[in-house]
Amino acid sequence: MMEFFDKVKAKFSKGVTTIEEGSKKLVGKAKIYNDIHNVEVDKEKLIKLLGSKVYDMYTKKEEISESLKSFCEEIEKKDASLEELRQKLNDIDCSKS
Repeated sequence: MMEFFDKVKAKFSKGVTTIEEGSKKLVGKAKIYNDIHNVEVDKEKLIKLLGSKVYDMYTKKEEISESLKSFCEEIEKKDASLEELRQKLNDIDCSKS
């Protein structure tokens, strides 16, 4: 009879461990999804600023290539951040057992 309870206890413990691991993955993924959203919002703000700056310069007949370089570099950084975050999500999905 004791052997039966030991088996039940072992299976229960294994189930709890599995649930804990799954919960940690879900929380981790939720944080990454939130980070992705925040980076996308930042990127959109930069794109809007870039567009506004280009338009202002265009209306003032100013040369735009050099003055826009920093905006373009920031947008590239945001794209790299998005790629890293998406890779983290992919890594979590690939590590499922």
